[in-house]
Amino acid sequence: MSREITPGLITSLCVGLKGEDYVVIGTSKRSLYGSLIMSEKTTLIKIFGNRVIVTFSGHVPDVQYMFRELSWFFQVERLNRDRDLSIEEVAKYTGMVLFSFKLFPNIAFGIIGGIDIDQSPRLFDLDPLGSIIEEDYVAAGISAEVAYGLMESSYDKKMSLSKAKDLITRVLSSVARRDVLVGRFAEIAYIKRGDKKGTIETVKML
Repeated sequence: MSREITPGLITSLCVGLKGEDYVVIGTSKRSLYGSLIMSEKTTLIKIFGNRVIVTFSGHVPDVQYMFRELSWFFQVERLNRDRDLSIEEVAKYTGMVLFSFKLFPNIAFGIIGGIDIDQSPRLFDLDPLGSIIEEDYVAAGISAEVAYGLMESSYDKKMSLSKAKDLITRVLSSVARRDVLVGRFAEIAYIKRGDKKGTIETVKML
């Protein structure tokens, strides 16, 4: 899946991984317009329905549009179905929205994960044309190829949640040291089987 992002109002490196009973997703907080830093406080990761973690990397207006679409989807569909939505349902809806703009694509690379209805951890990778792939770990956005290399050498599905959070932080920090576009701050969201809701933490990268 191609990870090249066109010049313009772009933002963030996003990474995620799943373990045996958890999902961790992290994203940098810097927003750019070309070489101009617009913000170091952008929020690009959200938790929907307490269990579904969503983040995007790409053009800021497109990312914000996708978050609005997902917010509407959760409010309406949870009322219509009178039950929790599965991670796969959320990923497929997101892919459908992205695909519907295939002639003029939303520049939004997505990572969607969480603890599913059956209590299994799920992690999905989406591209701007709506392709959906389930992965154990994924990276998207600025210098994603560097992040992939770091994750491949250290990822272990049996690692603890604390080690997984540390790996996500180290990957974001390592890329930030090599690519100034990534920025100094990041947010990490995670959820473990049995948790009532996910948690988001802000971290300063070394």
